[in-house]
Amino acid sequence: VTSGGGAATRSLQQGLAKAWLNLNGTGTIAIAESLNIASVADNGTGQYTATYTSSMSVAENAITGSVGANSNVMHCATVTATSSFKTEHRDFANTLTDLKPMTSVLGDLA
Repeated sequence: VTSGGGAATRSLQQGLAKAWLNLNGTGTIAIAESLNIASVADNGTGQYTATYTSSMSVAENAITGSVGANSNVMHCATVTATSSFKTEHRDFANTLTDLKPMTSVLGDLA
């Protein structure tokens, strides 16, 4: 990656999201938009596993997410392998709930 002035910006390249997912997790799940996501499995109410198209170099990556405009829900992402990650969505009563999560993954590709 090169900046507008021509300087190398390697740190910027390392800081770019290597995967992101916008998932319709209600009813029949469907990927609305994504980058580097091959598929998503529905593991039950409020639980999903996303599989990368290109694996990450390590299993431990920075993952962040939200569930759109719903402020009454917690988004929890768990890295399970270099090839996938899991998400769970719970309301403040700690009940799993289907939503439309958006998740970003930062790290290095393998």
